[in-house]
Amino acid sequence: MASKCSLFCVTALLASSLGLSAVDLSSELASGSIWRKDRQNVCSTDFVGLRYMPIDDYTIRLCPRLTVAEADNNAQKKKASLKAKSDLTIGKLEFGETIVRWNRDSNDTMNMLGLVYNRGDDGEITKAEFAKLIKKSIKELDAMTSKVGYVRESKGKGDEDHVGLPGLRHWYWEWADGVLLLEASATEMENGEIRPEFIRLKMGPTPEAIATGGADNFSSGKWMQQNVKKEGGKVYIAGIPMVDQGQKGYCAVATVARVFAYYGADAVDQHALAQLCDTLTEGGTYVHLIEKALNDMGKQFHFLPQILCYSYNCKGGIPSNQLKDFVESYVNNGAPVIWTIDGHMRMIIGYNKSTNEIYYSDSWGQGHEMKPMSLNKAAKMTICLHVIVPTR
Repeated sequence: MASKCSLFCVTALLASSLGLSAVDLSSELASGSIWRKDRQNVCSTDFVGLRYMPIDDYTIRLCPRLTVAEADNNAQKKKASLKAKSDLTIGKLEFGETIVRWNRDSNDTMNMLGLVYNRGDDGEITKAEFAKLIKKSIKELDAMTSKVGYVRESKGKGDEDHVGLPGLRHWYWEWADGVLLLEASATEMENGEIRPEFIRLKMGPTPEAIATGGADNFSSGKWMQQNVKKEGGKVYIAGIPMVDQGQKGYCAVATVARVFAYYGADAVDQHALAQLCDTLTEGGTYVHLIEKALNDMGKQFHFLPQILCYSYNCKGGIPSNQLKDFVESYVNNGAPVIWTIDGHMRMIIGYNKSTNEIYYSDSWGQGHEMKPMSLNKAAKMTICLHVIVPTR
């Protein structure tokens, strides 16, 4: 049965074709009124006319109108993607991909995450363009909140010292009815230049509402087995958060981000992982770069990344009994298996001995949480298997 949010999403998609104007959230954010609305109210009023889709029953993803994946290789079209994201705004500040979450208990709007820029959707931009977007963001958010956002780094004395720099930068606004956290991240390149990665805005009613779990939140192994469910011959891991990669070629980093979120460390999202793993702008991540990033992060987050097997054939294929043993062993202990096939990465989260099937999940939003496939077919497709195991 479709969720309430899904039904209103259909309404919004139909209304979108009528060419309704952009939605400016300034007044509702400033007053905090959006945080007092339930998902039915928000979907049927605030977001009518916007293009979006459900991630799960409590999360939706607002989609930008134009992405790199939808454009061709013409550089001008890629740059145009930054100018086409006018569906959702705060004043003159325009957002592309935006995630909206509702509280599972109260059903009130819990928080929002808006992408002003991300390399996967928008292509690469210059340092000057990056700095300009950050300054524009700060200006519009200062105006909306009637406050001056303060820089959360200790070094430097103002905006000019923080825009267009490598690393992760933060600006913060808090008032009686809400909080905002603006994050901008860039990678320092070998030639001394920078590669802008993302500019994102976290929005919520309280600091706790936008808090994310870092290294200290990484779960222990004891907790994992509580998520293993059995329904007849079907054995699977419940409670793995969904991530929708959208049109980006972010299947690898989105999959790993889901595993991190499952373990409690949702601060490391697909955009941060794309930066760490040097994901290509046109999409795709080299497996060895993911492995390196996971090895580097293991000590900080208290986990051990393990390579279970590699196919000797680059097109895939391992013995079915080998896949069966790995899947049963790790699923029984509550650890999802990261599954690489030709040109794609997903996770295996269950199995069924009676039907000789595995259950897998793609990072494509609602409807892709758990799907069956014959064990033999899955084994023939397998290129490599990885797991991330907590060490405490």
